[in-house]
Amino acid sequence: MKAPYLVLLIFFISCSSSKNTASTKLYPNNGENLLKNLGVSVVEKEDFYVFETNDYLVNFPYGWRSYLEPIAKELIYHSPFKKNEVKSETSIVIYVHNSENPKRDLNRRLRSFRSPNFNERLASSIKKSKGEDRLGEFMKKSYSFVRNKKRFQRIKMYYLYEKKWLSVVVTYPMNIPTEKLSEITTIKNTIVVK
Repeated sequence: MKAPYLVLLIFFISCSSSKNTASTKLYPNNGENLLKNLGVSVVEKEDFYVFETNDYLVNFPYGWRSYLEPIAKELIYHSPFKKNEVKSETSIVIYVHNSENPKRDLNRRLRSFRSPNFNERLASSIKKSKGEDRLGEFMKKSYSFVRNKKRFQRIKMYYLYEKKWLSVVVTYPMNIPTEKLSEITTIKNTIVVK
């Protein structure tokens, strides 16, 4: 009779977790350890912090945080936060895809369209364009969608390099203030691909 209780006790003890409630200026939910496991380094400067991976580095103001989104690929999201809030409607995702044939892989990605997430509804046609900026020549897809009765804009920019391609995805509400939009542009302009 005591054996089942002992097994249940061990089970409940093993399932319980100790939560570290310590938070820092950069990681309000103590996500620092998760990011460091991916080989990310964060260097704090006076007015901003430098977020560096093996593939790229970018500067963020202290009003932004970086976190992992629990999806198929472990993509790192960057978004502004206020008073340790977890949810944010604005986000930037930067991803470098290494490949032996990056042009073929990028063309395959551009031909396919991954519909918005399950709780998002496409609200415009997909606009495709090409251009050039500080990071090089890019191909861009942009569209708007509706999530929880609120309209958003998503811009996906793809840059082709030798043996890799860079993806920069920016999502923000349609009624975003101009200063926040210029902050996103400033952040994008600090990206350096290794």
